[in-house]
Amino acid sequence: VCLVFILVSLVEARVKLTYSEFIDGEDLKTASETDFTCPRGCMIYSGTENPNLVIINKATQQEITTLNYLAFYNNEKDKSYLYGMTLMSATYTLKNKAGLSGATFGLYVVANDAPNYGQTLRIADAFYSSTFNTTNGVMTIMTRGTGIRMVTLNSEKEMTPRIFATGYDAITNADQCQPLYTANSLSHAQQSQIDIIGPIATIRFDGLPGSTTATVKVGGDIMTDAPEMRNSLTISSPGYNGCKTGNNPVLYQYNMNKLDRRFVSDLEQRVNIHVAAKTWLPVDSDTLTIIGLQDQPLKLMGEVPYNHDFPVSKVDVRLTWQRLNYNSNFAIQMDATKSAVASSLLIALSFSLFFAL
Repeated sequence: VCLVFILVSLVEARVKLTYSEFIDGEDLKTASETDFTCPRGCMIYSGTENPNLVIINKATQQEITTLNYLAFYNNEKDKSYLYGMTLMSATYTLKNKAGLSGATFGLYVVANDAPNYGQTLRIADAFYSSTFNTTNGVMTIMTRGTGIRMVTLNSEKEMTPRIFATGYDAITNADQCQPLYTANSLSHAQQSQIDIIGPIATIRFDGLPGSTTATVKVGGDIMTDAPEMRNSLTISSPGYNGCKTGNNPVLYQYNMNKLDRRFVSDLEQRVNIHVAAKTWLPVDSDTLTIIGLQDQPLKLMGEVPYNHDFPVSKVDVRLTWQRLNYNSNFAIQMDATKSAVASSLLIALSFSLFFAL
C-alpha cells in the first residue's frame, strides 16, 4: 500500500500564465540568478525561509527583499498567513547568493491587473495540519512541504467548492485552467480528501453566500497516512497545473515521476465508484492504469476527460502510473457511495509515500 515517486531531472521553463508566473528551484538549477518582469507592477509571495535568495531591481541593482523576509512579511500574529509585497513596474532579478546550491523554493509573481489581485494567502506547514477559514469565497494556499493536502471542506450553508492547482489569478478562463476537484454538495465536500502534488492551490467556494465562513483543514505533508476516513479521494500527478498554453499543458517543475496508489474499504455489496479524470497522456508508455473497478485493468490515456460509474462488490482499487514523456499529467477524482443505502461509504485511505533517487 504505497505511493512511490522517483526523482528525475526536468529542464522545462517555469510556469507562465496570462497574469502570473511561478519560479522555483529548477529555475536556479544551472544558474545563480534569473529575471522576471512586472510591466505594470506586481505582487510577490513566498513561503520560503532562505535569506540567500534575494530580489534585486535589475536596472538599479538595488536589493529589494529576500524570500526569507517575504515568508514572514506582516504576519507576526499568525504565521499561517502569507502577505504579498507590491513591486513597482520594472524588471527584477532573483539571485541565490549561495551560488548553485540546489535551493528549494517557490516564488509566486502576480500582475497588478490580475483577477482577485491582492489576496492574502495561507501557508501549508510541512509537519502539521491547520484549519483555515475565510469569508472571501477564494482561498489560495502555498506549501512548505511536499504538496498540499486538504480535507473537511465545510460551511454553515450549502456550497459546492472547486479546487484549482494554480494561484488565484488563474481560476477564470484566461488560461484554460481546469479544477482538479469539484464537490457536488456540502456533504460531499465534508467527506473529501484532496492531495495536490504541487506548490500552490486555490479553493473557489462556489455557492457560498456572502459573509458566510468556509473552513478547510490543510497540511503540507502528503507523505504520511491520513488518519481520517473519507468517501472521496482526489490526487494529481506531480506538477499538475490543469492549464494549457496553446496546445501544450503547463506543469510545475516537480522532480517526481512515478505513482503507485491503493485504497480499500471494508464495505461490500452494492458499492458505486464514480471516476472523473482529466488526462494529458499522449503516449502509451504513460498510460494511467486502474485495477479493481472491473474485470480487466482500466487504462486511461489521451486528452479526453473521462467520467464513468463502476458498481463493485468491494472497494480495493490500485492506481499506477509512470511519466516517461515530460508533458504527461493527470488529475483523478474517485467518489465512492453505498448504492441504494442512505449512509456514505467511508474509505480508509491507507498509503505511504517514498522518494527514491
